[in-house]
Amino acid sequence: MLPSFTENGFLPLGRYSVSFAEAESMLVNAAEFDSSATRAELWDGLHDYLDVFLTLEDTYTDVLGGTTLIHSLW
Repeated sequence: MLPSFTENGFLPLGRYSVSFAEAESMLVNAAEFDSSATRAELWDGLHDYLDVFLTLEDTYTDVLGGTTLIHSLW
């Protein structure tokens, strides 16, 4: 679970682990974003990008040698 946003509108510094659904609930579907005309579309774009990225990772598991695609890129 993510902590609440601070007064400046950001999360406290740190690393957080949440499911994709939890992140969407807090960062897209929360009441404070109801008036956003672009947030859902941007989220869908992120989801589409990650889907391709993870498909590549699954497709080339043997080439990646047990590392994640992101670690192979960096």
